[in-house]
Amino acid sequence: MQLPRSQQIIYQAEPSHVHMIKGLKQKFEHSCNPYLNHKVRVETLDGVTYEGMLVQMDGCHVHLQVQGGYDRRGLYNPYYYNQILPLVLFDLLTITLLL
Repeated sequence: MQLPRSQQIIYQAEPSHVHMIKGLKQKFEHSCNPYLNHKVRVETLDGVTYEGMLVQMDGCHVHLQVQGGYDRRGLYNPYYYNQILPLVLFDLLTITLLL
């Protein structure tokens, strides 16, 4: 059955990729959940680094409370304080616990 042109699928994830992504989400949640409300350093695939409190996680985002200085683009801004940054899970390279 062919869909009308206005409803044609332009992208569909491979079933093996879907399975892998679900596994990564579960691993991430299991690994990071004990560290909610702890100070962490997060590095993205683009090399941007954030430091702050890990305050929430959902299936696709890490919510990091930063103590000022960074806007959503990762640029320093002295007017931003106690901002919650939603970082996309699949854009993260590392999360490091800070003592």
